[in-house]
Formats: sequence, structure tokens, C-alpha cells
Amino acid sequence: MKFSAVLLLSALAFAGDVRITPEDQKEEAQWLASLGIKPPATPWPLEDPFAMPFTRRSLIVPTAWYRQKRPQTLRADLFREDIKLLHKIMEIAYGGWETAQRRGWNWDAFFREWDAQLAARGNDDLPIADAFAPWRKFMEVQLDNHSGPLAGGFATVGHAFSWTSVLEREPAGNCTEFRNPKGAAYSIDAADPAQKPKQREDAAGRPVFYIVTTSAKGPVASVRCGSDWIAAHPAWMPEEDERAPNIRLMAQTEKDVPVFRSISPRIAYIRFPSFSKPAVELTITAGKVTPRPQGQRSAAHRRPARQRRRRHAASGARSLGQGAGARGEAAHRSVVSLSGSTLGLHPGQRRESEAADRPRAAAEPPAFVGFAVPRRCARLPG
Repeated sequence: MKFSAVLLLSALAFAGDVRITPEDQKEEAQWLASLGIKPPATPWPLEDPFAMPFTRRSLIVPTAWYRQKRPQTLRADLFREDIKLLHKIMEIAYGGWETAQRRGWNWDAFFREWDAQLAARGNDDLPIADAFAPWRKFMEVQLDNHSGPLAGGFATVGHAFSWTSVLEREPAGNCTEFRNPKGAAYSIDAADPAQKPKQREDAAGRPVFYIVTTSAKGPVASVRCGSDWIAAHPAWMPEEDERAPNIRLMAQTEKDVPVFRSISPRIAYIRFPSFSKPAVELTITAGKVTPRPQGQRSAAHRRPARQRRRRHAASGARSLGQGAGARGEAAHRSVVSLSGSTLGLHPGQRRESEAADRPRAAAEPPAFVGFAVPRRCARLPG
């Protein structure tokens, strides 16, 4: 049986319920060593990663915890306590905190309403999609694919792809809103350059005007510019089950593996479908047999080969902090990874159960979902 501790952030004395054991730390050290990485501290991770005040080394849990199967339900009363921790961490470390406030977002009201919704459910077991319904509301205001629970698909956590649509003609005035085929209308933020129509040229050199929206709002049918509605033609957007096969077709691989392919003497294609340890090892192996590029080499390629491999492995290990469900095709990013065993993102076993009072073996990490928040390191002491 998996152990699941309960951490009540409203009473920090309960933080003693969660400790990283010496066995956990030893296993983590061995895993990092296999990647050629030296831990930033010894022992590592910290025995109590949730102790206040937070530092840049806080909130890091053993990577073995991420390699588990994610639970599909959360107990409402336990998750309610975890939202208090999430509120505190995001206020300190979330890079988009002030940006959301400038958009008119009220963080205190957001977390207060989330807490009230959970309180109304008592100790019910909630599906992941229900538990994170308020988070999806925030994603509608400020889409951030780098943040959120490390479980469920895009629809569950409110993430979305960018979606380009070409306008039938040049806009004659400022574009203020767009509609999808179902008639739903969405405003265009005049203060956000990314939402405004842009001009480029097609293959024949003719001017093309396009707009970029998100897949969460559906395909764009028309855009209102000035007093006119201009028809739009969205680019092909594959369904989720179509996306991966098409990416593999472009990569010319049968499986989701790292690949490097020369397209021309000056252009190459490279794909990193994930940053798991096996993928990183495949990347290092491929680097040893890939023909060296011709012509001028960048400063990064002029580094000693061993140094390059170690830097790449370290980047892969950092990305692993997003968990086994981390999506590929994404840039490296530093995240604060929050354990579900202390964030309440656990199956919701009762605290009074016998298992909660028994020591946990290193081979039986607590089941959890995890939550990623891009670090704002300037706000965290070393």
C-alpha cells in the first residue's frame, strides 16, 4: 500500500508528516549520477522540502515520485488544504502573478472561491477534471502551458495550442473580436501585440494577413475589424490521436524517440519528444554518431564534448521535474514541482489509516499528481 501523508499548511506544524528518507536521497543520488550530474546539495533532496521560508532548493521531491501512475481522483477536504499551500507558493514564485493582476485577475478571490467549492464537497473523491475546474477558468484569462497539474490532457488542465487563421482580406480597421463556427465571440486584447493580426507573404510573394488564437476557443470563422466581419480560414489542427502519428511521420521514426536529421547543408531537423532519462541517454548516444556539421560552428559546439553532454543531461534532468506526463516539443524550463502527497494531489487516503503511521519504504513513494509553476528565482533566496 502506498503511503500518503497529509500536510495542513494552515498549521505548519503538520509539515513534520512529510520527510524525504535517506533511502529516497540515496536512490536520487544514484539516478543523478547515472546522468553525470552532481546534486546541488548533500543530502539531496532536502529532508523537508516544504519547510518555510522557501528557497530555490525548496519544493523539489525525488524524481521517482514522478514516475508513478497518476491518481485519477482527489479527496476534496485534503485537496482543500493543499490549495492554501498552492496560493502561498504562487504568490512568492509564480512568474505570471503580476501579469494576471494587470489583466484584472483577483488572486485572493480566485483561491477563496476555489476553497469554497471544495468545502461544499466535503470529503468526496473528485475526478481530476472537477478538482481543477477553477484552474481552467484562470487559463481562459491567462493561458500558461508551463503551469498546472501534471496529469490529464489539455482539456483537463485548460492548456491549449496556438492556432493560426488566415483572413480573406486586409483589415481596414482595428480588429476587436473574433467568432468561432458556433457563434461564440471572444474579444481581442488591444494591449497584447500577440493577439493582433499580422502581415506576411505567401509562397508567391503576395501579402497575407493572419491572426493567432488558441485551440481552446475553437477555429476562427470570422474577425471583426472596424465595422466589418472578415471571414477567416484556420490552419489544419489535428485531433489529439492524429497529432503524434503526424509528428512521427515528419520525424521519419516509428516511435517517439529523439532524432536528428539533416535536411540540407544548412538546415537540420531535431526532435525531443520528452526529456525522460531513456530519451536523454538516446540523445547522448546519437550525439556520438551524428556527423559533425559543416562550416562555422557555434560557441556551444566548440565546448569540449564531455562538457556539452553534461550540460545536455542536466537540462534533461531539470525538465524531468515536470513529471512523466511532461509534453515533448517544449523548451527547457525551470519549474517548482509540488508533490501531491503534500499538495493533496494524492488518492485521498484518510490520515487516520494505519498506513499513514507506518514508515514508507523507498520503493513505495507516495502517489501524487504534482503541479508545475515556472520559478521566479529572483524572489527566492539561495
